[in-house]
Amino acid sequence: MAGRPLAEIIQGATEQARAVAQGTVELVKAQLSRDGKLLAAGSGLMVGALVFATCIPPLLVAALVCGLVAMGFWPWAACLIAVALVVLICAGTALAAKAILKRAGKGSRQTLDQVKASVAAFQGTAAPRTEAGAEGQAGAEGQADDADLTSAKDKAGAAEPGDESAQ
Repeated sequence: MAGRPLAEIIQGATEQARAVAQGTVELVKAQLSRDGKLLAAGSGLMVGALVFATCIPPLLVAALVCGLVAMGFWPWAACLIAVALVVLICAGTALAAKAILKRAGKGSRQTLDQVKASVAAFQGTAAPRTEAGAEGQAGAEGQADDADLTSAKDKAGAAEPGDESAQ
């Protein structure tokens, strides 16, 4: 290395940095493509839940109510039973969609953490990491990102639906 001129060393470092950046961009593209497919699938399920909730139940409810009244139930009790069944079906479908939509974006977060670590290492601010230390540090960075997201939400004054702590 002592025989190589400084310009050649700098050029090599620049080429390596460019290759790392291009590789990271390709990884992000692949993960965003995957996330887009998951979002499409989850959104499709949500649309299906909405269609089911607005189109099909009137016919099913009418049939159920008629059947329960024929079995000897009071008409108001038959209606309540039918409504409870429709609510359970809609809730189950929405929970399935939520589970799929929640999986989207995890790969992008991991890539963002890796990019942050690469930038810190390139700038020389990262401490040497061991395998055990890397896992602990990744967990700490994830917690820090979660804290950043929480503080950003607090500043914006926005609360997620179902977030009772903001009420």
